[in-house]
Amino acid sequence: MSSQNKKKRVGLLGCAAVLMQSFIASLYAQGTINFNEPPILYPSVGYPMKTYYEQGFWFQVVNSYQRPPISEMIRWQGSPGGASPYNGTPYIHFGRGGFDDHVLITYTNNALFGLVSVDLADVFAPSLDPISITFEGYRRGLYPDPWISVTFTVGGGGSTTFQTCYFPALFNSNLEWVAITSPRWAMDNLVVPEPSTYALLGLGLLVLAARRFIRRRKL
Repeated sequence: MSSQNKKKRVGLLGCAAVLMQSFIASLYAQGTINFNEPPILYPSVGYPMKTYYEQGFWFQVVNSYQRPPISEMIRWQGSPGGASPYNGTPYIHFGRGGFDDHVLITYTNNALFGLVSVDLADVFAPSLDPISITFEGYRRGLYPDPWISVTFTVGGGGSTTFQTCYFPALFNSNLEWVAITSPRWAMDNLVVPEPSTYALLGLGLLVLAARRFIRRRKL
């Protein structure tokens, strides 16, 4: 086999392997983070926590000034007519206790991810005034401007439940991390995107091409 053909073969197999890894990661990530899975250290609702993990996603309370954050998340489930929002299932809420404390969302092994929609609410019910909840994201490798941001306004008017908010298209892929920088919020049903049909088609074509190339070289 010539060195040129060897390079072609390695190149095809390499591309297929990379796409296969991305595909597997996408399959693992697809779905909804519903916060129904209790953390090992906090098996029931109501416990404060610095981190939460579900379906490959990490939620961590951090501080930009490299000091230990004093804020905490709480996995909670309200009750009808209670002082917190209620939707019949567990969710997490956050209240800032220290300057610049916020929640950072990342994916396992620093893999890229996307966000489609999320259910948001004020931590207090009934909510008397609307609150703004900001998501700031970093899209890896998309220079010169990899920073993106979106702010949702929810609550107010006596609201006691969640509102579904949809992320703009730039949030749907290539995210390395997302920070929720608002001082208080409640969140449930964070939806992440399914694998792209075009990515699956491209993967299939590359695999078929690689197999045909290898079979032809064996003849």
